Amino acid sequence: MNEKASGNDPGAKRLRSTAPAISRRAMFAFAGTVVLVAGLVIGLNVAALREWFATRVGTPRIESIVVMPFENLAHDPEQQYFVDSMDTALWGDLAPTGTFRVISFASAARYKKAPKPLPAIAM
Repeated sequence: MNEKASGNDPGAKRLRSTAPAISRRAMFAFAGTVVLVAGLVIGLNVAALREWFATRVGTPRIESIVVMPFENLAHDPEQQYFVDSMDTALWGDLAPTGTFRVISFASAARYKKAPKPLPAIAM
């Protein structure tokens, strides 16, 4: 029987034994280092990678918002002033944040009695 075919080749054993063995501890240390460096790069926002990942993964960034007029569900005419004040106050609190553009209250008021569903208005 051929020694190479049977796996009894003395040269093959010698080659296997001289190859450097990487210990399990060294592999975990290397993997931990890679994770640590990646975390630092993203955490410290090196080269704006955090924003790049944030725009690629997750929910899309909100650029504008509209406060739809509230409806007086009590159907009490005396409560209508309160309902109108609430959506005006909410719009006034959101507008100065500067995080996103808030559509004007006058533009949203035209949809107060509109029969359109919200997804149609959003388009």
